[in-house]
Amino acid sequence: MLLLDEPTRNLSPLSSPLIIELLDNFTGCIICVTHDRLLMERLHAMHYEIKDQRLLLCEDRCSE
Repeated sequence: MLLLDEPTRNLSPLSSPLIIELLDNFTGCIICVTHDRLLMERLHAMHYEIKDQRLLLCEDRCSE
């Protein structure tokens, strides 16, 4: 299990895709806090959003 907080923040444009590819190939559970939309779209199987002090499952796209 990986617990990540903004894994692509402060990375160069060249290293961010490499991190995303490595995480995409990880076979375990990933719990990730991020604002990186590309990372969310590439990795998520289940996507949750915290809004108004509630945990919501996002079935399509979460709020912008």
